[in-house]
Amino acid sequence: MHLYPFFHDISYDNYVSVIDGPMKADLDYDIFIDDSPLNAIKFLENNKKVILYSQPWNKHISNNQLFRISKLSESIEIIKNN
Repeated sequence: MHLYPFFHDISYDNYVSVIDGPMKADLDYDIFIDDSPLNAIKFLENNKKVILYSQPWNKHISNNQLFRISKLSESIEIIKNN
């Protein structure tokens, strides 16, 4: 997989991918961006901040540690301010 320093106008130093979604909650990151309601719940249970990419299948998830976005570029300000 070829990695780019900018993707969706978000710069990053490293990209990590795991096969099993809930395993992501065990990784050492400050903020997770995902669209899975199962992953979001697991992240929140592990006291992680979550940016949830809004989709019809995750509309029922609500939490004060959760930030919702409708496009990935919206996460930039959330990350800067949290």
